[in-house]
Amino acid sequence: MRLIEKNNLNFELMIETLEDLWVLSQFIVPSDKVFATTERKVKIGSGDKAKQVKKIIFVELDVNKTNFDSSVLRVSGEICNETEFTAVGQAHSLNFSVNDKIKILKKSVLKFEEKLLDNAINSKKSKNFLVLFDKDELIAAEFSDFNYSILFDKNGLGSKKYHLEELNEEEQKFKILESFLNRDYSNIIFSGPGIYKEKLAKYIKDKTGQKIIVFPWTDVSNSAVAKCLKGVSSSGVLENSQLSKESDSVSNLLLNINSGSKNCYGYDNCVESINSGAVETLLISTKLIENSKDDGNYAEINDLMKLVEQLNGDLVIVNSKNESGRILDGLGSIACILRY
Repeated sequence: MRLIEKNNLNFELMIETLEDLWVLSQFIVPSDKVFATTERKVKIGSGDKAKQVKKIIFVELDVNKTNFDSSVLRVSGEICNETEFTAVGQAHSLNFSVNDKIKILKKSVLKFEEKLLDNAINSKKSKNFLVLFDKDELIAAEFSDFNYSILFDKNGLGSKKYHLEELNEEEQKFKILESFLNRDYSNIIFSGPGIYKEKLAKYIKDKTGQKIIVFPWTDVSNSAVAKCLKGVSSSGVLENSQLSKESDSVSNLLLNINSGSKNCYGYDNCVESINSGAVETLLISTKLIENSKDDGNYAEINDLMKLVEQLNGDLVIVNSKNESGRILDGLGSIACILRY
């Protein structure tokens, strides 16, 4: 994300990556205002001669909902400015994609929103590649400061299914990974048990000259990817990333739950703890935030987040698409690490 201009609570931003769209879906909340030039279908003429045409208009939108779906951020709300083709109060939606500019007027900015935006602006915009494997299994994932996704997993690497039985062990894995290794990743990390990762890293370096970071790990499974990335982050590859913070916070919560100390989860329990000033860290999933926007209850959630920050608590928004978010959603989508 590129910051074009900031004046108090006014922001003008250039969207540069898909992750920027996700960040904006969390940064823009109901009652904020968004400004953009947009197309709107309008009716010209009357009777049999009436027809619909597209007109370019400037819209000031009072936001009531945001939705990020794949590659588009949709911001919905009511029009605040009257034009030749629109009236105040009309419903409208604005779509934003990569390379679009967006102007936002915030009603207020929470600390977590400020940090989220700052991280996106200062991010290296990097993508990294993780391969977690042993002799017979291989899982590949793409990750960045905010998110990760599993690209594929393969079992029985030497089987006829992949027609690789005539190749040696390192060449088998190289053929499977070759197209990904040719992408423009900032870091390529090989991880897993035993000496397989070292052997493959040396083979690929000798063959292509590519630098591979080798990181030890004991488990090879889809569920191990998030844990492995947490280990990678603590080693410095993902230093200070949002993904690392989410994972650490959920891990600390689970430790407290397992020990039966300083925790609560579930909406009603968390509201009680927040109001009593007992919350050290509040964890909320993106699923809960998105559902609250759909249900019209976001103001209540926003007030809880503000109160935690006013009482010097920490606020962590956990992406429901990641493993940490799925764990939090299993606990009711909201949880607290308590001071006492």
